[in-house]
Amino acid sequence: MRSALVLVFAVGCGGGELTEAEAEAVFGAVNDVTGDVYLSASTARTGASTTGWSWEQTADGYTFTGSISGGLRWDGTIQVEASLSSAPDGMSADYTFRLDLIDVYLPSRDLTMNGWIEQTLGYAATTTSTTIVYDTAAEVSVTGAATGDASMSYTLTVTAGAGGYSVVAEGDVNGHDVAGFSTSGVY
Repeated sequence: MRSALVLVFAVGCGGGELTEAEAEAVFGAVNDVTGDVYLSASTARTGASTTGWSWEQTADGYTFTGSISGGLRWDGTIQVEASLSSAPDGMSADYTFRLDLIDVYLPSRDLTMNGWIEQTLGYAATTTSTTIVYDTAAEVSVTGAATGDASMSYTLTVTAGAGGYSVVAEGDVNGHDVAGFSTSGVY
C-alpha cells in the first residue's frame, strides 16, 4: 500500500482585531511552521538529529519533547511536547502536539509569531486512500504583515487516494471562516 503523509496545519491567536486577509496570512504561516515541526520530529526520531530530544516508549507508541531552532521556512524557537500511539498494523495512528512558539519569524510572509498551538492529528489508511484529520486550537500574537492576537479553532481533513487529494477546512481565526482560506501550501 502506498500512502502519503500530509503535513499541514493552521493556527492563530488571542484577541486583537485581524482583518480577514491578516487572519488568512496567520493561517498560512502556521501551516508552514507545523509542517516543518512534523518533519523535524520525524528526523529526530530516526536518529538523524537527536540533540536536545527526549523519547519515552509507551505500550503503543512513544512520548517526546524537544526544541527546534529554525526550520525550512522560519527562524526562531519552538518547544515541542508530543505523543504518538499507533495500531500494530500501522494503518492508523494518533498524534498529540503542544508547540510553544518563541519569536518564530517567517521571512516569506514577514510575520513573527509568539504563542502556542495544540493539535491532535488522526491518521487512518486503507488499501486505496489515506485520511488525516487535524484538530487544532491555538493562541498566537503576530507582528509584521499582520499585527494583533489570533485565536484559532479548526478541523482540517485531508483525504488522499489514487485520484489526488482533497482538503476540507472548518473553523475560524478570530471569527473569520477558514473554509475560504487558501490551502495551496497543504500537502
